[in-house]
Amino acid sequence: MQNRKPLSLHIPEPAQRPGDRPDFSGLDLSHAGEVRRPDTAVQHREISDLAYALIRVLDDEGRAVGPWNPKLDAETL
Repeated sequence: MQNRKPLSLHIPEPAQRPGDRPDFSGLDLSHAGEVRRPDTAVQHREISDLAYALIRVLDDEGRAVGPWNPKLDAETL
């Protein structure tokens, strides 16, 4: 029989515990209006990268900005 390295399991400590205030400072998020908006008739291969992006339409003040802005009036928003 071969000498094999014994199995081991590492379970990292979570950054937050239930009830703690969430901290998202380690995430790299796009700014509002930064992610491109493709034409609706493009092939799926051309927009597959958008599945891995956060598409932010509202800025920190709650205003719709960028190419995803639906140009809706405040009442509709």
